[in-house]
Order: sequence, then C-alpha cells, then structure tokens
Amino acid sequence: MAAPNRTVRVLYVASDLPCPPGQGSHLRILNVARQLAKAYSVTFVYAGPPAAQDRLEATRAVFGDIVVMPTVSWPLTGAAARLRHKVQFHWPWYHAAPVARSDKARFARLHREHDLTWFHTLAPADSLGLRRPEHAVVDLDDLNHVKYRLKLAADASLRLRTADRILAYKWSRWERRALDRFDAVAVCSREDRRVLGDHERIVVIPNGFDKPAETPTWTERRAMRLGFLGHLGYTPNRDGMHWYAREVWPKIQRVLPSVQMRLVGRHDPRSDFSHVPGFTHLGFVEDVTEEMATWSAMVVPLQFGGGTRLKILEAFSRMCPVVATPVGAYGLDVTHERDILLSSDPEGFAARCVSLLQDPAKGQPLAEAAWRTFVRHYDWDVIGDTIRSLVRTLAP
Repeated sequence: MAAPNRTVRVLYVASDLPCPPGQGSHLRILNVARQLAKAYSVTFVYAGPPAAQDRLEATRAVFGDIVVMPTVSWPLTGAAARLRHKVQFHWPWYHAAPVARSDKARFARLHREHDLTWFHTLAPADSLGLRRPEHAVVDLDDLNHVKYRLKLAADASLRLRTADRILAYKWSRWERRALDRFDAVAVCSREDRRVLGDHERIVVIPNGFDKPAETPTWTERRAMRLGFLGHLGYTPNRDGMHWYAREVWPKIQRVLPSVQMRLVGRHDPRSDFSHVPGFTHLGFVEDVTEEMATWSAMVVPLQFGGGTRLKILEAFSRMCPVVATPVGAYGLDVTHERDILLSSDPEGFAARCVSLLQDPAKGQPLAEAAWRTFVRHYDWDVIGDTIRSLVRTLAP
C-alpha cells in the first residue's frame, strides 16, 4: 500500500483477513491499517489458519502484496476436531495455533527490518511465539474477559455460569499481561482501559465507521417499522434477538399490532425467526441506507458481548434513532435521551420503541445528536490522528 512518508516502516500483523469485510473485526483491521498507511510504509502480515483464495486476493487488492504465514495444526475429524475448536476458541493459552518454524524465523527478520510492529489481538503474536517483542503495539479490540463476565448474567444453567466464570478469570489474567509484553496496548473504549488498569500505556482507539460523502438529513418515518442489523451467527446477536423476540416484541405488538420487525444480516440456521409474527429477515443487504431510512429505530438488544457495536455507529452515520440495552451500547460515548435511548428491562425497552413508533418525530433530535457524536468521535479520519500519534511516540 503506497504511503506519502516511508521513513517509518510499520509491520501490521493480523490472524484474520479483512477483505471482503463480514464482521466488526474485519473493519477494525482494514481501517486501522489504512490509517497507518496514510503516513507510513505498511507491510501486512497474515498469521492465521490457511485462508480461502478469494479472501487472499481481495485483501491483496487493498494492501498490495501481503506476507502469508499460515498456522499449522494436526488434522482431526469428528469429536476430536470439535473439541479442539472449542478449546482453541475459548481458552487463552490454546487460542492460537503456531506457525511453522521457518515462518517464525522469517517473521523475526521482518520484525528487525521495521520500526514498529502492530498486532491485531494477541492471537498472531501467540502464533508466532512472541512473548516480549520490541517496539510493538497490541490492539485488544474485543476484551474476552469482559464478554464472559457479561455473559454470566445471561447464562441459564449453573454449568454455563461456572464455565464462564472460569473463562472470565483466565482471559482477564491473559489480557492484563499484555502490558508486560508490549510497549503499548490499544483498546476500544475508556471502559476497556479502566478494566485493564487505566495505565498510561493503554491507549483508547475507538471503533469507527466511514463518514458518508454527504451529510445525511432527517427523513420522516412513515412505515411502522423497527430494524436490526447484524450477523445472527454471532452468539451475542443471536442471544439478544431471542431475548427481544421473547420478552420485548410481544409487548410492542400488544400496543401496535401492525408493527414490522426487519432483520438485516446473514442468515444462520440457529436463528430462524420466521415463526415470529411481524418479523421479516431480509438477509444480507449491500447498502442499507434506504432500508434503514424507513425504521423508526434500530434495536440493539444485546445481553453480553465485548468491544463496541459498529451497528450503532452505522445507524448514527445515517441519522437512524437507536434503542439499545446498556450492554449493547457498551464502550460508546453516548447518553440516554441525548443521542440514544437505553433500557435493560423488557418493559422499558418496549416502551421506548413504542414511543418512537407512535411519534416518529421524537427520533429527529436523537438522530441529529447521534450524528454530532459520530462526527466528533467515531469518524475514522478523526480516529486516525490518535493512531498516528501513538506511532510517533513509539517508533524509534
């Protein structure tokens, strides 16, 4: 990727390929690397499972030539493969399979040739066997121990609560050690910085969203619609929408029987809402601008999860009012009744949705304030200044 200033060389390392973007972490990787490339020479390294060729080609189309270091694991099938997947997905010291020894040596040479190495999450550093790399930043864009801690309240059984309590403890220790391993730790929010210890070497780099080419304008909502945006294969999204369909939606329908609920995002067989009266699943929509302009509000009913919700920032960027749980709005610089409506209980959540459906004009001041919040804090060009400031501080 071309850069106007090549005096600083940055090695950007990720365990996932961001193109085409299909989830929040992809957008984080893509935009942080792009902001770095605006000022520095960036080499993109992929250290993760063997990747599909189309994803490699799509990522190369953005970053040019990328360095690929696939992780290696023993081939397993059946129950053994499922067990390994579960262990690697959840347990911190097994979450990253190693790369080949030759790739570790190749990476060591690359690391020496660059001024700063930026890791997206701990996974690629662990795959490469790096305990204390010099001149290095790790971006913890999703604190796993926060996710498991929040999930405790939603767990239905003692077995799940016990497992998540153990995982929250294990991940907390693993993630807090990042300060001992790296020169700086990037997180998504002040809340994440606080739970890691509020150290001066923890830098808040918020998640963002691309600013529209033209400033959006408020349009009056005429359809009796609410909407949800997100992949329902993601457990927090799926769990939140099941809670909403079970606890909130019937309360809304009792007041407004003709209301519609529109779901936008990839379908998942575990999340079939076709049996819920009033629900319509549109699947993936390339450009949601026109669809979202018909919603009286986007709902974000998450009960647990880590990081920050890009769906809220997307709604803000399109002047769509948002009703969310406090967990759904975790980490965002928002205030109830200023730029968002918040409620953690089904009655309050339903009442806020009904209020916007019955009087859509109430959404205008919320949406306009949300746009101002977005422009001030969550435009990637604004966030880029913080990213480049960190590089100037750390690069030798």
